[in-house]
Amino acid sequence: MTDTDLAAVMMRLQTSQLPFQARLADRIAQLAVAFADDYDGRQLSIRSVSGLIDFLEAVLPSGYPDVTVTPEGDCYAEWRGAQGRKVAIEFLDSGDARYLLFRPNPRHPQRIDRLNGTTTTDALAETMAPLAPLTGQAA
Repeated sequence: MTDTDLAAVMMRLQTSQLPFQARLADRIAQLAVAFADDYDGRQLSIRSVSGLIDFLEAVLPSGYPDVTVTPEGDCYAEWRGAQGRKVAIEFLDSGDARYLLFRPNPRHPQRIDRLNGTTTTDALAETMAPLAPLTGQAA
């Protein structure tokens, strides 16, 4: 991600309907600086950041995720809920997304089920919509 790309992402966030747009913009800016410092000037994947924003806009209201960056420069977002529930999504530079959901097993509440998959970021919200009631998340 170049400085111009980062500026475009920040502008996009400022015009989004996300209730946490400023917080997310600050987080992405912090991650971009830290990633460049840690990885010899490498840049975040603009496609990954855009995929994250697309998904968040598609699933409003989804709640603010914990956002980190993978060593490849891709965004990783995670939401945690009650009873071991968790949704984690890695937004890949390829335009794909890998997702992982944890939820209590409906027949054995002491156990946690794990569901995972891969899809394109533009289909992610539709793919995950039927899974949202399983996780207790707004994804």
